[in-house]
Amino acid sequence: SWQGEVCRGYEADDGMGMEQRDNTVICSIDKDMLQVPGQHYNFVKKEHLSVTSNEGLRRFYIQVLTGDVADNVMGIRGIGPVKAAKLLDGLLPEDYYEVCREVYKDDERLHKNAKLLWIWRKPFEVWEPPHVTV
Repeated sequence: SWQGEVCRGYEADDGMGMEQRDNTVICSIDKDMLQVPGQHYNFVKKEHLSVTSNEGLRRFYIQVLTGDVADNVMGIRGIGPVKAAKLLDGLLPEDYYEVCREVYKDDERLHKNAKLLWIWRKPFEVWEPPHVTV
């Protein structure tokens, strides 16, 4: 038996995100899961990955820029993964949000998409924009 667990009231992605620990591995072919720091295994490609917090945050913001057609989240027209990665190249993680704000030009839409794309690390964790100091 694989001892699977049914997630009631939330997505399985969020369930995996909440259960990720130092001694666990997320086994998934879903690239979205790579925003969650920790160990990952893609069982189709037979690839192991270790994702740091900064790498996970970068992957999250790339997805915010590109959107996710499978989840019906529309990103910025004309921005794919390569262009999104280039927009974030050389930046510190704390600067990713501001780049997204500049590209979106619509905080409400940016915030809605980010909340939809965020994978929980704690129960019912909602993504919030970082505090910006001016």
